[in-house]
Amino acid sequence: MTALDFPGWYGRNWDAFWDAIAGLVEMPHRLRFAGWADFADRHPRDAKQLRECLARMRAELPTHAAVVAYD
Repeated sequence: MTALDFPGWYGRNWDAFWDAIAGLVEMPHRLRFAGWADFADRHPRDAKQLRECLARMRAELPTHAAVVAYD
């Protein structure tokens, strides 16, 4: 997660991703995923998890959540 400036010790799993976006890194105001359809086709479970984490953030931490575009 270079673009979000995750630390080198980031755990690289979905629980660690949630912990990172919920309090470890500063989320940008806008987040754009270019090539989303190709990613979602190749990695449907990960795409679903990513969307769920970002939707959860919007619901639980709306002032810190990014506006997300899946292009």
